[in-house]
This record gives sequence, structure tokens and C-alpha cells, in this order.
Amino acid sequence: MNTVPLQEDEFQELRQVCCELRQRLRAGESARVEELLEIHPLLARNDEAVLELIHAEVSTRNDMGQRPTLEEWEQRFPRLLPRMEQIVSLRSVFDSEMPTLSDSSAGTADPLASVQAPDGRLRIGNYQILQEIGRGGMGVVYKARQANLSRVVALKMILAGEHAGLRERARLRNEAQAAAQLMHPNVVQIFEIGEHEGLPFLAMEYVAGGNLTRTLRAMPQAFRWSARLTETMARAIHVAHLRGIVHRDLNPSNILIALDGTPKISDFGLAKFLVDDKGLSLSGVILGTPSYMAPEQVSGNGQTIGPGTDVYALGALLYEMLTGAAPFRGFTPMETLCQVMEAELVPPSRLRHGVPEDLETICLKCLDRDPARRYSSAEDLAEDLRLYQENQPIRARRTSKCRQALQWTRRQPQAARLLGLCCLLLLTLLGVVVAYSLYVTDQNRVAELAWSRAIKLKNEIAIERDKYSYQASTARRRTYDAQLFQVKQSIESGQIELAHELFQPVLDGFAATAKDPAGFELLYLNRLIEQSAWLLEGHRAKVTCLAVSRRQGTLASGDSSGQVILWNLDRKLPRYCQGKHNAPVCKVAIVAGSENRRGTVASLSAQGGKSVEIKLWDTAPGALITTLHSGAIQDPDIQLSPDGSLLTLCGLSPESHGGQSYIWKLNSASPPDEPSANIPGTFKQAFSPDGKLLAVGGGDGTVRLHVTADLGAVHVHKPPALEQRPGGRVSALAFSRDGSRLAAGRQDHGLTVWEVATGRILAHYTDQDGPVVFVDFCLDGKTLVGCEGTSLLWTRPLDQPGPRRLLPGVESQINSVCLSTDGRLLAAAARKQPVIIWNLSSGTKERSYLANNRSVGQVEFTPDNNSLMLGCEDPQIRVWRFLDTPDLQRPLAGHQKEAWALAFSPDGALLASGSDDHTIKLWDVDSECELLTLTGHSQTVTALAFFHEGDRLASVSLDGKVILWDLTRTGPDRRQVVASSSVLHAYDDRLRAVSVSSDGQHLAVAGSKGLIHIWDVAEREIQSDLAGHTGPVYALAYSPNPWVLASASGDGTVRRWDPHSGTLNDTKPFPGGMKSVAFSADGLMMAAGGDPRNVTLWSMNSWEVTMTMTGHPLTVCSVAFSPDFKTIATACDDGKVRLWDTVTGQQFYALLGHSDRINAVAFSPDGKTLASCDHKGKILLWKTRGPRTPCLRCRSRRDIKPETAPIIPAETTHLSGSRRQP
Repeated sequence: MNTVPLQEDEFQELRQVCCELRQRLRAGESARVEELLEIHPLLARNDEAVLELIHAEVSTRNDMGQRPTLEEWEQRFPRLLPRMEQIVSLRSVFDSEMPTLSDSSAGTADPLASVQAPDGRLRIGNYQILQEIGRGGMGVVYKARQANLSRVVALKMILAGEHAGLRERARLRNEAQAAAQLMHPNVVQIFEIGEHEGLPFLAMEYVAGGNLTRTLRAMPQAFRWSARLTETMARAIHVAHLRGIVHRDLNPSNILIALDGTPKISDFGLAKFLVDDKGLSLSGVILGTPSYMAPEQVSGNGQTIGPGTDVYALGALLYEMLTGAAPFRGFTPMETLCQVMEAELVPPSRLRHGVPEDLETICLKCLDRDPARRYSSAEDLAEDLRLYQENQPIRARRTSKCRQALQWTRRQPQAARLLGLCCLLLLTLLGVVVAYSLYVTDQNRVAELAWSRAIKLKNEIAIERDKYSYQASTARRRTYDAQLFQVKQSIESGQIELAHELFQPVLDGFAATAKDPAGFELLYLNRLIEQSAWLLEGHRAKVTCLAVSRRQGTLASGDSSGQVILWNLDRKLPRYCQGKHNAPVCKVAIVAGSENRRGTVASLSAQGGKSVEIKLWDTAPGALITTLHSGAIQDPDIQLSPDGSLLTLCGLSPESHGGQSYIWKLNSASPPDEPSANIPGTFKQAFSPDGKLLAVGGGDGTVRLHVTADLGAVHVHKPPALEQRPGGRVSALAFSRDGSRLAAGRQDHGLTVWEVATGRILAHYTDQDGPVVFVDFCLDGKTLVGCEGTSLLWTRPLDQPGPRRLLPGVESQINSVCLSTDGRLLAAAARKQPVIIWNLSSGTKERSYLANNRSVGQVEFTPDNNSLMLGCEDPQIRVWRFLDTPDLQRPLAGHQKEAWALAFSPDGALLASGSDDHTIKLWDVDSECELLTLTGHSQTVTALAFFHEGDRLASVSLDGKVILWDLTRTGPDRRQVVASSSVLHAYDDRLRAVSVSSDGQHLAVAGSKGLIHIWDVAEREIQSDLAGHTGPVYALAYSPNPWVLASASGDGTVRRWDPHSGTLNDTKPFPGGMKSVAFSADGLMMAAGGDPRNVTLWSMNSWEVTMTMTGHPLTVCSVAFSPDFKTIATACDDGKVRLWDTVTGQQFYALLGHSDRINAVAFSPDGKTLASCDHKGKILLWKTRGPRTPCLRCRSRRDIKPETAPIIPAETTHLSGSRRQP
């Protein structure tokens, strides 16, 4: 028989196989032990494993209602039949609440069935069987009555009857002997042991209360009851131990409870079974109840069984009473035994809340797997239980955690080794973590120090960066201010080209750095430059020649690459002519088209001095018409007749060593390749203004007139010469504007003027100092203008004999001369000199243009004579516009006397002005037209203020009246105004200032008496009078915050008030009278100016002076903030409007246009317009954009004199305000 204990892995495998067997049987399969043993051969070699599987099959089949017999098992496992008999017969024992293991065999039949008394009851000797009480591991117990003593006893008999073996008989005998030695109230007494007809029996005390199993009912019991019952049993067992008896099978079924609750220990059948009195050892056999067996019983080592075994069982009983469950209980007895040996005991406190700690300590000490660590005797256990019940300290101590851990390692060596390895790894990891944590902590400390230093450094850097940013911003702003000042100076000095070059970096820098929109100072200067001059860019090579169509405003230009471009001067757009020359273009001529003919452009190119190429283009599409060729001509010149029907070419012919002229007729759709006519000996030519005559000048000084209608390809009529002077080649020719006169200049310094109709000589001059290379009629046609030599310009009145009048300014060789179409202006371009324009009426130099030190090759006036086009030594054509004044001011003429006040409406559409003429005029800002004249004051209107809705205007006057004007705008464009008025109050004072609060609810007025009157507009009542000034108040200004009011007075102070409470918040004294005060749009700055000739700027947050703007030569009469509050405009008595930078305090530039002191300035709400008015009544608008088309009403009134414009009188209603107590 192989009874080697199962290893851990084998035991686990056995449990899995048992579970599989039960599942298959319960599923209805005919599973058997033999099938599973074939699958698991390792279990087949171990008899204990086979018996465990047999037990699992027996128990499962019994549960399913099947009754396997010994005959079946004898056929299946004959070798294991003796042990299988035990399994089959003890099935009911294993399934009971407290089974008892026994090594004896028993039958199932009742051997007493045939033993009956005469009354039909069973009898055993002197005992009458009353009923069966129960069946145990080796027999049956009856309730019987002892006949001779008439007492009820419990009769226990061996089931095997006469077949009972020696072991069963010895066990019964030992039970009787052990009980007989114990005369104790808590031990069941033995009365008799005997044998009846071969049936051994034992008569003992009958306990009617049942066993402990019945009492417990698998439910937790009271703590003190459990302790008292266990103490009682422990003291009884201790008596047995003193007699040398060890019970070894204490379990709830062997503890009987009397009716009075007294426990009695029974079933000493296993007592001293392992070692009898004669020393017979039966060790190696597992006997007892699995859940209550001590580990030494399970191991089969009989040498270690002693009192500690019963102490363990008592602890198990106490555990079950405390928790309602045995300490260990598996699905099978074998599993229970394995748990007893290896499983971790669950403390009672984890199964039942509130278990006393001392009672749990006593219980766990009893259940210690090591007998030496249990109570040494049952009496010690009883004493500790007594101490617990008396609330005294017990002697037992809880097993330490270390001891528990050590015990666990002995039970689970492999798991302990694995756990130790894990702990080692964990400790190693913990060590690494701790080391790393220390390292990280140290590094964090270093990093924190570095971080704090970095934060400190960052803050310092931020401070320095902000300081640097502020300084850099201020420096950039100062540079910006200086650049704008230089640009304005360049414009005023006529250096437009320089102004362009200086202004471009300003624009680029502003676009790169500025976050806000451009201010008035930049936009105005940009428009001024754009209106002064601009560039036509389209050529890729140096521009060599220009020609202008007088009627359509078209410019033709040629360059050194042979390209000809047509320009629309209105739109400034180029149109490239198709097919360019192979050589530089020398000359261009242009004739505008009409309804009956196309416009034509002719260009001439000298092909290396060997030939001349002429190209003709249509001006509309720029398409090439034809290309003409001729022989080589030096200094060639081409002209188109005014009607575009003829093309002439003249110059010096190298072949004939004389002049030559070729003429082509252009009337046909495809002009001929060959000239229609040629005129030899021609050096100069000119068409009359009507194009009917062609004048040609010969080498002998002769000038001939040809009728253009009679020119043919074969024959040319030659009228008689007007004059013939050999040796004087004609060098200049010109018709007068009406074509009645003709002037010719010669190389011999002569100059002659004829009457064309008669050929009569009108004038002849010989006092020129050099050849006359240019001559023309100017002004009314009675004055000649000419150029002799290379640098001498002059004029000669034909009707006034005498020397010529020289034009000043030319100091070098003249490259080009051009006369305006009205004959009033003359332009000349000389080498390394500015282009100069003279007014021929006065003979004085009117203006000059410096093309940035570039040499100007040709100049041409535009048809309107307002601009001059310049071709320089680069691919750009410059257009210089003549401005009557250096600035783009727009005058508003209307007031007959000095203008004192200005105010823009909140939407910027209207401008109101007040004057010494007692009127208020309303102007349309876009169209610059007068809309309405308001009358109502009898003296000078000194101040105006719009309400924030824009539909009401307040005015004050030296007559003391405060008038409110209600304005209604009508019409599709809201440019028609209807006004009504009412007098708010009339003071006995010369009023000079008015201001409206930002919410429109209050109105402040003041005058010569120094009192400031605050009105509630809605209620038309006086709210308060502010007294404090000792001189006249010239200016009032409400902050955007309606709780702040500022005043400027002739007493030399600027005061800040709370107008609601009438409180004076602060006073700033100055060395002279103050005339003006204003707030910025954000309310953070305030500016004031006056007799001290400077402007002071305050910060409203601190009420500290932030800067003083100096540079005014006289009194500052008015100040105004731009809407972006970066610019301040000041009006000065010297007649200049100055623009100042509020960031740096520097002056941008001054606006020129007034000739007398300026009384008021005002910015429009959008910041695009600045208005100013002066002592002469002139109102100027300084705009960053051009005017809009005048309204129909204004266009219909262009010829109406200002005094005839509609006048709206004030109503005569006089509203007197009642004073309100503040």
C-alpha cells in the first residue's frame, strides 16, 4: 500500500480532479474514478488519493439518491476493499455536523432485530431498549431502562455484533475504563460494560439535553456563556489529564448538555487508543473529527499527542462558539485535514464584530499549531477564562506578528522564499528609491535655489527689459518725431524727392512696430506727400524722352531699352506699346484721338548712326501700326501735325552735309513705307496750332511756310522766303498760340518775328549773346521767351523795345525747357540743379524741385498746368504737383469777422463755428459746404459744444446768453439741417466758455466774472455755482468721467472740480493767464495752455505734471487732443498750428496756412480732420483724405454770396432757471 503523503502540487491536482468528478456526476454523466485515474496516472500510484476520489464519488452519488454497495467496490477496487468498507459505512458520519473518524469496520444491518422481549420490545440483558438515540463511528446508542434499578441509561453497542474485531472491543473497553476512572460531574458516568449474545455493550449515564451541536445550531453564542462553558469543560478535561487520559476526540457531538445547562463530556472511545496500558502503539492511523483535530493528530505522530491535543480541541470549540463555524472545514475530510495543517487561521474578530481581544487571544493560543505554544494544561486555559470573566488581566499574550510570520514561513517555505525574494527586491527598490529620493531632493533643493535665482534674474531682466522697452519705444518715438519734422521741412523747402525718400522709412518702421492705427500726423503727411509728387513706375531702363497729349492727358515715354509706354495721368497706370525698338528711343510725339480718328504715338530711334527707325502706335490699345525707316540723320526731330495726319522727320543728313526733312501722310489705314515728300535743306520745323501750315527752317536762315493740304508725294510747293540771310542756320521755330505770328532763332544769334498772314517782320533782334536754341510765345502771345547758348533764359515783350529780361537761377547747362500751355509758367532742367519754374508775368522764380541730385533730361507740363513731369537718369518718371501752399488746408469761407469757436458733432459730419459777426455756421465736413447759419446772439459767439447725441448744440456769447440749438438732419444723405433754438438763460456776464458732460445731462458755462454755472439740462435748472477764480474763465472741459470738470482762467490757474458736489479738488498756478484746457478721450490726460507760451500735460491718475511742451513764441490760445490721444494740436498767436507728441513731448511739425493769430483748434471724432479758425475769420480744414462731392444744394449755391445763405434766427423765448440747492 502506497501511503506516501501528497505533495503540494499533487494535493492541488487531487482537489481539481475531485471537483471535476463531482461536476460530471451532477451533470448526469456516468463518470467513474477509474476514468480519471487513467488521465492522472500520478494519483493512481497513491492509495490515499484513490481513496479520496472514491469518497468523492460515494458522497456525490449518495447525494443524488444512488446507493453504491460494497459488492460494486469489491469488483472495481478489490485491493482497497477493507478501507472502502470504512468509507461506505462512515458516509453518514462524514456528512454529519461533527463526524468522527474510526478505524473499526461496521455493518449496516441491525443485529438486535431478532432480540425481542415478550411485550414486543427489544431487550439486552437487564436493559429494555426504549428508542434509538443515534449512530456513531463504531456503533449505535439506545435509550434503555435498567430493569433491576429502574433507571434510564444510554446503551451503546458495537454495530458489528459478533463479528466485531479486537480493536472495536478494545475501544469499547477503553472507553469504559477511561470513564470509570473519571468520577466528575462534567463527565458522562459508565454504569456497566457487558455482552449480550455476542453483542458488546456499554451502559452509561443518560443526558436528556442533547449535544452541543444541537445547542449551537451553527450560530455565534454570547461571549461570556462561551467562556464559562469552555472553562467548565477545560476543568473536567484537566481531571482526565491528571488521570493520564487524553480524550483526543472533543467535538460538539461529544459534549452533551444536561437540561440544567451542565456540559458533560462523553465518548472516550479514542482515549488512550494510540498507546494502551501495555504500551501497544497504534500510531500512523488518523483518528478523530477533522475540524477539531490538532495538527499532531493529523500528522499521525502518536508521540506528540498529549494534553495539548485536548487544549487545541477546546480552542476549536471556543472558536465555533464565538464565530458560529469551525476553525477549518473543507469540502472533504481530506481537504479539512490539509487546512488544519497548512491553512492560515482567520481570527474570530474578522468573522464577528466586537469579539473581546482577551477572549480572542485565549482562543488563538489554544489553536496554535505548535503544542509547546499552547496552554501547558487545560487548567491554565480554565484560569485564563476565569480571569477574563472576572475582568482581570489574562496571562496569555497574543502571538507576535514576527512569530506569525515565522510560522507561516515554515508552513509555506516556497511562498516564503518567493516573498523573501520579493521583499529583498522591494528593499532594494526602496533603497534605490530612497537614494534617488535623496538625490532628487538634493537636486530639487539645488533647482529651487537656481529657480529662485532665475526668478529673481527674470524679474530683474523683466524690469530692465521694460525699462529698455520703454527707452527704446521712446527713442523710436523721438526718431519718429524727428523724421516727420524733417519730412515736413523738406516739403516746405520744395525738396519733394528728399521728402519721399525720408518718408518711406517712416512708413516702413511704423508698419513694423506700431500696433495701433496711424495717427493724424502720419496720415496727413502721407497725403501731403502723395499730393505733392509721385512716381510713375513701369520702365526698366533710363527714361530718355517724354511727350504729353494736351487734350486727353496721356503721356508717352521712351527709354534706353527701346520701350515706349503710354500713361493715363488720371489713373497713373502704364500701357506698354507692342514691339519695342532695338536701340534707345530718342524722341516721341503724341496726338490725341477724336471721334473721327485714332490717337497716334510716334517714336524715333537712331540705329547706331546708320539709319533712323520710326514706329507708329495706336494710343488706345497700344498696338503697333507700322514701322518706318530712313537714312542716317544726326540730331533728328519728329513731329506730328495737330490733327495727326502728317509725320515729319528733320535733321542733319551726313550724306548731303545739309538739312533734310521727310514727310509721311498718315491718313490711310496703312501708311506708306516711303516718305510722301521730302524737303532738303531743312534743319527745324514747326506746325501751326491749327495744323494747316508747316514752317521749315533752312541752313541759310530761310524760313518757309508750306500748306499741309497741298503736300504730295511728287511735288512740293515752295512759297517765297520771308527773309533770307545767308550763314545763319535756323535753330528754333515757334508759332504763337493763335497761329498769327512766327518766331525763328538762328545760330548767328539772330531772332526774328513775322506776321504769318502778311509776312511782315514784327521784330528783329540781334543782341543775343549766343545761338537761340529755344523760342516760344508766352502770356498773351505778345512776349517771347527764349534760351540762348546753354544756360541763358530770357523774356522779351514784343510791344516794348529794349533789352531782354533775364530769368535768374540757371547756373549750368540746360537740358530741357518747357512752356505751360497757358504761357504763364516756364520750366527748365539744368545739369546738377533743381528743376526751376518761373512765373513769366513777374519774371521771378516761383518754385523748384530737387530730384534728389539726379540730372533731369526732359520736363513736360501736364495739360492742366498744375503738375510737371520729369524724366531723370533712372527708370522712374516723377510727377511734381504744384501746391498753392505747403500744406493741404481746405478753407471754409463764410464768416465776415474774427472766428472764435469750433466744435465737431459726435459723428464728425458737422462742424460748427462761431464768430464776431454774431453768427454760428454749420458746415458739412466731407463736402466742405456751408449748410446753415444760426443767428440769435447779439455779440461775439465765444464758445460752442455739441451734446453727445449730436442733435443739440450749446452756444455762449459775450451777450451773456446760453442758447440750445436742436438740430434735425434730413435728406437721403442727412446733409440738410433744420434747426430750432431756445435760450437756456441770459447772464449779466460776458460768457466765454461752455462744456457738456459726456452723459449729456449737465452743462457748464463761465465768463468774465470767474463764476462757473452748472446746469441740469433735462430739468433746465441750475445745479450749482462754482466760485474760486479771480479772473475771467476762458475755457471749460468735462472729462469723459462726468464727475470731473476742469477750468482755465486769466487769473493764472487751472482748477479741477467735482461739478456734482461743487467741490474744488485741486488748483495749479501758472505765471500767466491760462486760455485753454482739454481732456484726452480716455480721460487719463489733461492739457492746458495760455500766456506762459507752453502746454502742460497732467496725468489724471496722480494729478502730476508729466511733461511741458515748449516752443511756442506767443500765447497758446487753444489745445485739442486727437481721438487716439497720442497727438495734441495747439493754436498759437503766431498763426501756426503745431502738432505735438504726447509720448515724448516733442513737436511733430507745424501747419502753415493762417496769416494771423489762431483762436481755436478741434479734431474730428475719427481723427482724420483738424479744424482751425483765426482772427480774420478764416476756417481751415486739415484733412487726411480728399473732400467729397459737394451736395446738390451747395452746387446750386456756388455763386451765392455768403451773406445770402439761409439764416435761422434764435427764438425769443427766455427761460430763466431756478436755483437748486446742491
